[in-house]
Amino acid sequence: MERVVLCVDNYDPDNAAAALAADKLLNLSAIIVNGRFAHPDPNAHLADKDDAFSESEHLSCTRRMAGLIARSGSTTPVFKGLIAKASIIPHDMFWPDAVFDVRNDNKNQQPFAGDMDDAISFLEKSDGTMHVIGAGPMTEVAALMDSQAIYNKLGTITMQFGVFSWGGKKAVQTASGRKVQFNYGCDIEAGNKVLDKWPGELYVVPTDITKQPDVAIPDLETLMRMPINTELKEVYAVAHPQITARTGGRIYIHDLHPTFLMADLLRRSDWYPNCKDAEDNRLWYVGNYLVEKIGHNALRPTTDPARAGELELIRHTKGKSAEIDDSKHRIVIGTSHRADIQKALSQTEPSFDRGYPSSFFETTIAALRS
Repeated sequence: MERVVLCVDNYDPDNAAAALAADKLLNLSAIIVNGRFAHPDPNAHLADKDDAFSESEHLSCTRRMAGLIARSGSTTPVFKGLIAKASIIPHDMFWPDAVFDVRNDNKNQQPFAGDMDDAISFLEKSDGTMHVIGAGPMTEVAALMDSQAIYNKLGTITMQFGVFSWGGKKAVQTASGRKVQFNYGCDIEAGNKVLDKWPGELYVVPTDITKQPDVAIPDLETLMRMPINTELKEVYAVAHPQITARTGGRIYIHDLHPTFLMADLLRRSDWYPNCKDAEDNRLWYVGNYLVEKIGHNALRPTTDPARAGELELIRHTKGKSAEIDDSKHRIVIGTSHRADIQKALSQTEPSFDRGYPSSFFETTIAALRS
């Protein structure tokens, strides 16, 4: 049996969207919620952490996730994971979690399945291959790898991770203001461990992909027209002023991408070569995602002190490296998604191509439909 574990933070609504989609599309065994490196004073230094406040925010995030999943009709267990080792985003860019608690889960002390030790114990007892979606800092993923019983059954991981500026283009804008991506920068040690030691196939979905115009919802009004989970819409409505400050109003549901990629990978029937590079099997499509095979050490921390926290992507010379042939690392470098959100919204039911929705927006509506 193939099972999936979702390791996610829950600071932004895209995290909740990923959890709802994973629970609907995959054989989801558990959701593990990461906590942020937090401080109650918005003007506190980036390196300052208040342990009690971080813990209270983490507890609130976990309760909100548990409530959302329970109200969706699911029995998937939600665990309170670990707290990230750092923050790369100023504290004043985060709102207190109570702002997003639209159903009073923290006030009502919504129950959840346990802490990280409980999650490990639970997953050690599960059978079959265990795949992981990394949709937050890699703190929990690294902890799962420390259990030999879990490590022995790890399969594929899909990660929303890194930012690289394809083809020398200017980097997409991130909340850090630099080429330091949140899920890597908040726990670099854990991120490096996953890159170096993950035993199975590893797929990176960088922010370069998740912030493409073709996968952006243009504004809150458009999202509110989508026939998706009502509670998710409520959270987006509350969060929209914060989102606007970062993106100019566009909504990027970042963590849906590693979730959709995992669904496509496990479906397997949607794999087909990219015609330009089919001869060396270096590029191929998995569902709507264009994937490139890279070397095991192709993603590595920069050695430039002025760029601390960035990952470098060292691409190979076509067909020349034995390391590439042996590597299980892949990176998403493009999509075949179409900018057809209005078409998707006009349909009473999403259309299906190859047995699966054929655009990002059709997939989103199908995965998040109430």
